[in-house]
Amino acid sequence: ADPALLLEAGSEGAVDGFLLGNNIDPAGRYALFVLREWQGFEAKKQAFVQSAKHVKDAYGLTPIFFALEPGRDLPPSREVARELPFECPMLSAPADEKLIIGMMKKMQVVVSMRLHALIFASSVAAPLVAVSYDPKVTGFMRYIGQKHCIAFENVTAERLTALIGQTLSDDEPYCVEHLRALAEENEEAARRLLEEQA
Repeated sequence: ADPALLLEAGSEGAVDGFLLGNNIDPAGRYALFVLREWQGFEAKKQAFVQSAKHVKDAYGLTPIFFALEPGRDLPPSREVARELPFECPMLSAPADEKLIIGMMKKMQVVVSMRLHALIFASSVAAPLVAVSYDPKVTGFMRYIGQKHCIAFENVTAERLTALIGQTLSDDEPYCVEHLRALAEENEEAARRLLEEQA
């Protein structure tokens, strides 16, 4: 269980301030896309372009591109955003993870290739779509009981937009309290080990 699950969301005022500082209306409706460089991304780029366009046209959601690791994530995000017929906010992760978690809480859907973006979003039960480039992503989604996951190599515009639609229409709640409990156990075990070695 990842220790990030023990982090709390930032205060609403702090999160709103972060969004406003990036010219994003905290009261807006958004779909967060968290992309990363990966072999074969160029061949899948149009699937993400069409999905971002679809959430705007079909659901009235503004796509936001979020770079959890700016050095790696900004280039593919910019590639996709350049192909869209409208302007999209582009965000780099703030140093304070609590702001990231608070921001996730405001998203109507989070479409992510990044495991830690999924972890942050799951801690506030944000609707998730995972694009899995690694078994750890698939495993995490399965562990929290979320079925909206597609392997990166299987991504097409049709499949990804369908998955986003399913996520937006799925009002079945989920929680990660069992993982939080495990993370707390891990933290306590590590503390005991450090005390024993002191």
